[in-house]
Amino acid sequence: MDDSLKSKLAADIDKSGFGSEMRAIRVFLAKGWGCYGAQAYFDRDEGKTREIDISAHYSAEKSSKVTLEYMVKAEVKKTERPWIVFRHQDDGEYEGDSWVNPYVKAGIPFNTSMLSPVLAETSPRKKVGWMARSIHEAFKDPNQPSRWYSAFASTCKACEDYIGHDFFSGGYMKMAFKDVSYLTMCNPVIILDGLLVSARLTDKGETQLDEIEYAPFEFDFRSAKYERGGYRVDLVTLKYLHSYLDLCASRANHLAEKIQEFQADEFLEQE
Repeated sequence: MDDSLKSKLAADIDKSGFGSEMRAIRVFLAKGWGCYGAQAYFDRDEGKTREIDISAHYSAEKSSKVTLEYMVKAEVKKTERPWIVFRHQDDGEYEGDSWVNPYVKAGIPFNTSMLSPVLAETSPRKKVGWMARSIHEAFKDPNQPSRWYSAFASTCKACEDYIGHDFFSGGYMKMAFKDVSYLTMCNPVIILDGLLVSARLTDKGETQLDEIEYAPFEFDFRSAKYERGGYRVDLVTLKYLHSYLDLCASRANHLAEKIQEFQADEFLEQE
């Protein structure tokens, strides 16, 4: 294969978005996450198997008695056009989040609501102090379909599919983790290889635009087969992904530490 063809093939890969996916996977692996590309999930609405760009996980094991898996189901989008997010709850007082996204637990000898303060305090959303609700893909032809909404929906469906796996149902979980506190959290993420901008109105009613690296979303999604109704989806730029993964790993470690701490308290209320 000559150099000219190699250059053309490399350019085609990058244009297609696969280059962005490979770079994102490399960031996950460099941060010590388990990571796989092109993972399958079952779409209940369409009644068929579909593909998610990235499936990754971080394990926080504080002892032989505590296992926490922090899952990420991600779509990677390469764009030449900026994505503009519109802020919601923009008063700087956002308190983080709680048990909104899909999760599964086993063997935890206390009510998981006791972990809610830690979940809120360590939320990547608390760091920015605001939430977003929608996106404008700048300079997009109005007749072209939106890319962002379908990507958000796909990541949420992939999370639901993972948590709904047979492994987590029936008596197997109770048997496998009868002596272990086990928690898996599944988080939908969009990785943007391109410019991300936030928009908000100033006190004077003017539109303020700022380049950002990360946006936390309240994503309302419900269908005939998906009834949860609301998710927390993170939109993160590829160049910021390494820092975002640090936040997620720190969150997982704090939660695992708190589970271990609560385990040792013999006066805890049983769930």
